[in-house]
Amino acid sequence: KDDGGDAQHEVSKFTKFAAERDERERQTRKTAVDARLRDFGMNLDQVYHEMSGIGDWMDRNVKVKIIKGRALPICDAKKSDPYCKLKLVGQSKVTSVMRSNLNPVWNENFKFKVKGGGHKKVLEVHLYDQDLLPADFNDDGDDYIGGFEICLDDEVPLDQPVRKWYRLQGGDLKEIKGKKQEQNGKVELEVSWSIAAPKSIANVNNNSSFASRRNFASINVKSSLNSLPPPPTSTGATGTVMPKDDASRMTDDSKRMVLVSHVGRLRHGSSDVRRMAVQALAKTAGKRGSNLPKSGDWAATLIRSFTERIEKDHVYEVRLDALEALVMTSRRGVAEAVSTVATALKDSNRDVRLAAVSAMQQVANGGDETAIFGVAERLEDSDFRVRESAGAVLCKLSTVHDERLVQQVLLRLGSIHSVVRKNAVRTLVTVSTPGAPQVLDGIKMALKDSDAQVRIAAMQVLNTQVARGDESAVRAVLSELSDPVPDVRAAASECLSLISARSDKKVISALTSLLSDSGKDLYG
Repeated sequence: KDDGGDAQHEVSKFTKFAAERDERERQTRKTAVDARLRDFGMNLDQVYHEMSGIGDWMDRNVKVKIIKGRALPICDAKKSDPYCKLKLVGQSKVTSVMRSNLNPVWNENFKFKVKGGGHKKVLEVHLYDQDLLPADFNDDGDDYIGGFEICLDDEVPLDQPVRKWYRLQGGDLKEIKGKKQEQNGKVELEVSWSIAAPKSIANVNNNSSFASRRNFASINVKSSLNSLPPPPTSTGATGTVMPKDDASRMTDDSKRMVLVSHVGRLRHGSSDVRRMAVQALAKTAGKRGSNLPKSGDWAATLIRSFTERIEKDHVYEVRLDALEALVMTSRRGVAEAVSTVATALKDSNRDVRLAAVSAMQQVANGGDETAIFGVAERLEDSDFRVRESAGAVLCKLSTVHDERLVQQVLLRLGSIHSVVRKNAVRTLVTVSTPGAPQVLDGIKMALKDSDAQVRIAAMQVLNTQVARGDESAVRAVLSELSDPVPDVRAAASECLSLISARSDKKVISALTSLLSDSGKDLYG
């Protein structure tokens, strides 16, 4: 104050200066940390590529978008009719022809599936002018405007689309008014590529048999992953060719680095990358998690990671792969795994539900209520394959006849859907003790069902539950001989031949009356 200065103003200036200095230091530290994290991620990628031998050996999905051209040369009198030809590793694509246009706009997308191998992946782009009257043209009958090449390995990073203008080279340009044109045409395009995930064994196709393609017990993620091209080999100290170490020979530190790298990729924007990450995690973990690092609860981490994909991923193939991986890497009886499979039982996709039904018997212990109730609900599924699989699996969820299983099936006999009631009748005899009173009551209730197919199903299983000559059963089936549906009368006569006592006069008399039955089956 003696110098006429303002102390408060000086303090304010110093506070502002200190804050700006701290912010600059924080930004400097943040930039350094971000750079180290990027380097760490790239190092993890390199470690995995070297250990598993993928990289150039993996198949690729390549996407190319031809956007537009600019200032193309004149190939006819005053115009050109340009179109593009794309070539990549023996495959070719062609755009549409843009009539009378020196600045064409295509906006056309193309996809290439490129097999893995050590060769360079070079995309060739060539422009032609379409002509209807060939004269002094190339072999295709069209003028060659020009082209260029793009090396995917050198110019396009993995999962990072590159969009830019490319100048045309090497065209056969014509003279306009006695003056040769300059090659100044350009083409704009966008190129990207990603690693193609190996086709999962569980990628169910509708033409495959139920036994071979939809039995989850036959799904083996590890064999699917081992179908990748063989990894590169290296020469050992003795001069012999030594294969790269697999997951079982890796150190715990190496396993942790690989697991961390691929757990992060489970949220990648590309579904192919997510599928590859799921299957790589399953391969690294091994069957029942036998190859997981000894330190850290990696089994629980993988279950949570796979659960997130099963519950939230919008691509059903990813959900299906995650379900396979969960079953392969989880030990039997883990509550979190059983709960996740129970969630998959309600998936919107039929193939996922079908896989989940069969998976339940591999992850759940016998008598697990969550498993029993979850699979029992699938007896009412909209798809008949899921219903059949649920009926087959339900009886395997307990080593003894479980009262809870029987009650769950009996509940389905009251369903409003006839196909559910029919399936419940057939399932009932597989989960119950033969001749149990509640089972007989359920079958007799089915004999009075309004749907003919349910009544037929009840008569087809009745002989496994009653002894020959059972009076109440015989009376119930005799009443079906007067049913208006011919197939029901035929099923009733077949059932009576199995449950009635020999020389039963009432049965013989009733069957004799059918000899004059006018009803015919489909085969006459």
